Amino acid sequence: LFRSEKVVFAGQHRGGVQVRSGRFDAESSGFETRAPETVGLVLEAPPEASGPPVSPRTTSLRDTHFTGPFRRAVRVRGAEAFATLEGITVSGAVSALGMDGGHAEVRRSSAQGGEGAAFSVVEGTLILEDVRVMGYEVALSAMHSPRLEVRGLLADDARISPARGDGLGGRGAA
Repeated sequence: LFRSEKVVFAGQHRGGVQVRSGRFDAESSGFETRAPETVGLVLEAPPEASGPPVSPRTTSLRDTHFTGPFRRAVRVRGAEAFATLEGITVSGAVSALGMDGGHAEVRRSSAQGGEGAAFSVVEGTLILEDVRVMGYEVALSAMHSPRLEVRGLLADDARISPARGDGLGGRGAA
């Protein structure tokens, strides 16, 4: 377990924190960058882990901000990756959360000023609750998601993108 409180990760050119096994928790912290293509927090299996067993990667972020042109503020990759994000503020990132597999829960959070999909999930489980998205091209994009729950999503000047019948549709609040 690595825990940070009131810590700011700034100036990295590739990424702020990478978790390949174990747990990382942050509270009242920040991730800041001026370099595009940077990822704030990455949860993924190590490259040599081509097959089972893969140890779980877990993070819990509370009251944490991401500021700058991150490619993704948070990246969740792989079935054994779990992220809980509460009270998160993302400003200027291309994507607030990008998922390829895994499980993420986002509560009482906001994303503003991005270019792509604020929240993107492919083959993962995503729960969004009381989330506000402002200024993104797409608020939520989902494809092949076995479980997708959305409660209290306000998409201001963004659209919700259904992908192959995942049950999403409309514009604005969900």
